[in-house]
Amino acid sequence: MDKNLTIRILGAGPTFEVTAETDNSSAKGTITLPPELINLANLTHGDATFRSARKESAPAAPPPNVRALGIQLFQLLFAGDIRDLLTQALATAERGVRIRLNITASDEAAALAAMPWEILTPTGVDDAPLAFGRKTVLVRSIDVTDESVPLAFEPPLRILFVVSNPTGSPPLKLTAERDHIVAAFGGEPRGVSFGATVRGTRDAIADALASANPRYHVVHFMGHGDFDPETGRGAVLFEKEDGTPDRVDGQQLRYLLERSRPQLVFLNACKTATTGTTSATDATDATDATQAVAPALRYDRRPSDETPITTADLPATPTRDRNIMATAWVEAPEELLHLGDDLELLHPGDDLGGFPVATYKRRIATWLLWRTGPATGDHARYWAADANDLRRQMVFRLYPDGSGEGIGPSGARHTRFRTWKEDLLGRTEPLR
Repeated sequence: MDKNLTIRILGAGPTFEVTAETDNSSAKGTITLPPELINLANLTHGDATFRSARKESAPAAPPPNVRALGIQLFQLLFAGDIRDLLTQALATAERGVRIRLNITASDEAAALAAMPWEILTPTGVDDAPLAFGRKTVLVRSIDVTDESVPLAFEPPLRILFVVSNPTGSPPLKLTAERDHIVAAFGGEPRGVSFGATVRGTRDAIADALASANPRYHVVHFMGHGDFDPETGRGAVLFEKEDGTPDRVDGQQLRYLLERSRPQLVFLNACKTATTGTTSATDATDATDATQAVAPALRYDRRPSDETPITTADLPATPTRDRNIMATAWVEAPEELLHLGDDLELLHPGDDLGGFPVATYKRRIATWLLWRTGPATGDHARYWAADANDLRRQMVFRLYPDGSGEGIGPSGARHTRFRTWKEDLLGRTEPLR
């Protein structure tokens, strides 16, 4: 992209000021967000600023027409002189226009940031969203008022390799990949130091980082990745001490690394779950994968698995090729088997897309997580039981507008599913 267009949204709302600048011109305008776009922000991000009051008896809203809303949002933002500025930039660009969206709107910044700006779509039958256009890219940015001070660097550049290939995952040629990287540097040249290659367990990584003196500048991870289509969250697969998979999301990885403060973290992980392919590859050689991986399917497209299963055999991570039904769980408590009974009252004659029976999700610490009802846009129930004592049970009620409520093991009441799960992990202080 050889042209830049910076758009800044400022003010306190409900009408915001908009300024647009290219290398040699500028324009001004305003934008007021209508309710349908505010509701879309709530749907896609669940931001409390935009969440409306729950109406338990209200019917589920139909799914939004994202393209139509993207066109509407585009017309509101790119109006008048600002639209002319974009047209001019596109006409004079040889390779394309980089559109930089900058939100500096005081207390309303979080609410504006929740807007799905990536759906901005020019009018026209064949036009794609600006984020995916052939001649446009869309990036977000924030203003940083503090002075940016580069981190001190004293050579050599120290690199820590982390390798992970959990039990049951396709084998990877991790030693060969490390050797390729070292060879690309011409061995170990002056100014670069390759540290130990550590196994991808949380303890091993923490120990390697804590004992490093001087510290590592780069952490290079080689292994598998994972993606949960229900939550939209990705993760890398570390190993537990017994070699089984340990799913680590971005927040958990940040906690692990923040004390050592490496200047670069490079994650080389396959993306099997995001593509639904039947094999996994690493970045070194596409033939490295010799084991098939079951395709990842949307939760409502997975076949029901009624094969009897015991508590000990319930998997630690989500099964993405099938739904393990509560009726298949040998030790299933009665409370779980009847978890969806009240949903039938909310949906008379409706079997919730074939999911009146709870389906298994995953283990969260010692808790076994199940759900009945759809993941979004309707009434649903999450249910968790302590695998060590199935009489200890927790329920989180999910509502069509994305809000919810439930009590966690600490005794705290939660209105967000995420904080309820944090409570299952033992990260909430017990009520006194």
